[in-house]
Amino acid sequence: MYPMISKINRLNYLTTIISVILAIFIFEFGLRLFIDNPIIHIPENEPVIFEYDPNLGWKGKKGQYIFPPYSLSGKETQLSILEDGARITSITQNSVRNTLPKIVFCGGSFVQGWGVDDCETWAWKVQEKLENFEVLNYGTSGYGTYQSLLMLERNLPLLNKTKVVFYGFIDHHELRNIAGTIWIKILNRSSKRKQVYVPYATIDKDSVLKRNSPEKYDNFPFHKHSRVIQLLEDVRDKFAGDDRIYNKRVVTEKVILEMNKLCESNGVTFVFVILSASKEVKDHYIKYSDNNHIKVIDANVELSEDMIVEGDGHPNEKVHLEWANIFLKEFKKIEID
Repeated sequence: MYPMISKINRLNYLTTIISVILAIFIFEFGLRLFIDNPIIHIPENEPVIFEYDPNLGWKGKKGQYIFPPYSLSGKETQLSILEDGARITSITQNSVRNTLPKIVFCGGSFVQGWGVDDCETWAWKVQEKLENFEVLNYGTSGYGTYQSLLMLERNLPLLNKTKVVFYGFIDHHELRNIAGTIWIKILNRSSKRKQVYVPYATIDKDSVLKRNSPEKYDNFPFHKHSRVIQLLEDVRDKFAGDDRIYNKRVVTEKVILEMNKLCESNGVTFVFVILSASKEVKDHYIKYSDNNHIKVIDANVELSEDMIVEGDGHPNEKVHLEWANIFLKEFKKIEID
């Protein structure tokens, strides 16, 4: 009798295991069939230009990097980073800062110039026209307002004769500043780029800006191959970031005030530059800047198909040229001590 029960139990266990495996396969097939949740495909030979930083999460790693084309009709591009993480803005620029007055650019990939050559970025084009200044491009792919503030706090006191800081804003920075679910998901999918430790800001119970150290959001095993694993990551990320999303705008506003305060304390003019945002977001921040006596430049560009790097989606040289022209026109109106 007992051997028969044992045999039946083993059969039940086996049946349960097979049923669970089968259910997972069916679930996996259903997700692939009905839910579009693709991995972000990064070319195998795309260089890794970032390295871990305990305060910033990541920063540019010194070197000259050649990026493969993002499409069949695309071209290779060179991205050169200096010792302090800034992207090069002229052939003669190096990590030893010269004695000229300085203009600092900061922000994310739109400022850094992802997908275009060194000489095609708007920072480079501005440097060509402003020979009496040294233009420093600290734009870093993936940075929002908060990481830009952290970068300025580190570098601004070290830069002699800095006259103006221009922060380039896109509306997605609101999500980055609070490490929102969508942003965490993007970073997880593109973790090969080493942008995995995310610093973020929140608001405490007294409505005071709270700084949070970089947190790592690891990918689960087999995440590149399984929609089920990706779904589990999405659930994890949702719990990690969704509770903060309601404060994304007030967090961004407070960080902007911190940037302006930091610049003022260093005798530097701060300028808020809107590069790409919806009308609602753009109008809000123009009004907010005016109400807080912050200089603002409306350089908003709506990206069409002929204005992006094919296969990548970032602004192409045509857009960088337009930004440079807007900048140079507005720069003449800024009073510099």
